[in-house]
Amino acid sequence: MTHIAPEQVEHLRKSEHIVDDSGITRPVFEIAGRDVIFRTSQELPTFDMTDRPYRVASIADATPLELAQQTSHEAFSQFVAASAEVAPHVLDIVTATPEGLVGAAIEMGSTNEQLGDIQQSLRSGRYSADAIKLIDTMMAALYFNGDGEKLDAIDTDGHALVLRSLLDDEPVSTELESRVEQMYYYFDAQHAKSAAELGGFPERMREIESLDPRMVALVHNTSHQVDISEDGSVMLRPASAFRKDKFPRSSLHFTPNGSVTDHYARTDAKSSRYVVGNFAAMVNANDRLPASMCSADTYFTLNPGASLKIPDARIVEGSLDATELMTQVGSIITYKDSNHYTEQESREIRQLARSSGLDTSRGMTAAGTLRSLALLHAMEQSGAERFVEIGSHYALDSKFQDQYTKLAGELAVSTALHENTGDARLETNAYYGMNYEFSRAHSSSESYGTFLPDTTIEALRQVIASGYIPGRPFADAQGDDDTSAYF
Repeated sequence: MTHIAPEQVEHLRKSEHIVDDSGITRPVFEIAGRDVIFRTSQELPTFDMTDRPYRVASIADATPLELAQQTSHEAFSQFVAASAEVAPHVLDIVTATPEGLVGAAIEMGSTNEQLGDIQQSLRSGRYSADAIKLIDTMMAALYFNGDGEKLDAIDTDGHALVLRSLLDDEPVSTELESRVEQMYYYFDAQHAKSAAELGGFPERMREIESLDPRMVALVHNTSHQVDISEDGSVMLRPASAFRKDKFPRSSLHFTPNGSVTDHYARTDAKSSRYVVGNFAAMVNANDRLPASMCSADTYFTLNPGASLKIPDARIVEGSLDATELMTQVGSIITYKDSNHYTEQESREIRQLARSSGLDTSRGMTAAGTLRSLALLHAMEQSGAERFVEIGSHYALDSKFQDQYTKLAGELAVSTALHENTGDARLETNAYYGMNYEFSRAHSSSESYGTFLPDTTIEALRQVIASGYIPGRPFADAQGDDDTSAYF
């Protein structure tokens, strides 16, 4: 295996450091004959006090996320307006995001003809295979050393390595390709280890018969518009595809054979709908198992820009304008959502609940009962032969809970709640760090640690794709080396 020698890596960083107006000490890298520093996408590292001219490399790619408390559009415009022309001793400020690095490489004269296509792919949010490979290269440069070992904290010098690679530095490109392969090996090994640990069952579970995945319906609640293809499939994307702040969520969440909202106050029919699909059909159509199969929260993780296909899906939605209690047109089941049903409608709802075996003893509203009835129809059409009530952490039917857990074990899939996983910790710390720290002079150590062993590669890719990665060096920003928290 070929690696860059330590003395060569040291040459990435010049002896010069510079302190910006916020008090952050940053290393200056000499790359392609230019002086370069890196900024987190939330920062405005101006240099009025030091009288050092700077240039924002690839201005179109440096727009800050719309979430920082202290970064306004006016401040960003002033930041960009102060850019100098390319000249000796002018600092090139490069945004430490995939699009920022590619844009800077193009402006700095890269001969790689693929960069233009990668740039367009990143801007569109669709992420080609080459764009994903760039994200993986950033991941390997930031989180892994030359021996493929996971680092204890992000090494932000990795941005300089990636930029040099994009600028046709062959030795650096070879080094990073090796790191990427070692990184893939790491994730494969972690997955194999997890599958082996999930293979056994407690004594009480040995005689339990697992569920047939063809008889499990998965229910997803969303406030976003749902598009149905001609073949009846629905394509779902995670929250990162819709939010202006690009919140780095890679996961899509479902509940099996029920919904956690069945017996709570009604949701707003104008902004909430349910997508229901068959478990086995979804696994086959997407060629992937869920990342976890908790009975209250079964979720899949997706790469940036990817969608999850729900074949032959059913959509359940409420309508304030509906004249009938429940109708179905094609794959869409609509129920009447109202605060005031007529006496006749209320009697019909109670009769429908009794005939369907729906338990209304938990104080369900009439609208909630009708919504649950519509979901029952959708789940039955999606293969479910058994309908369960689901609490916030597990199914309230203990037999179903055990059978679903047994199915997860047979598939070697975790049953952890998302909130207890490395994926959730990763996105929470990334969001906290970006929202509360990167617009200020110092940053939390939580934003610089490594990731937990059960973190999926898809979740880490989404954090990088969304721009929630620090550009400033950890030790210089924090003033110590506390890496006890995990990013």
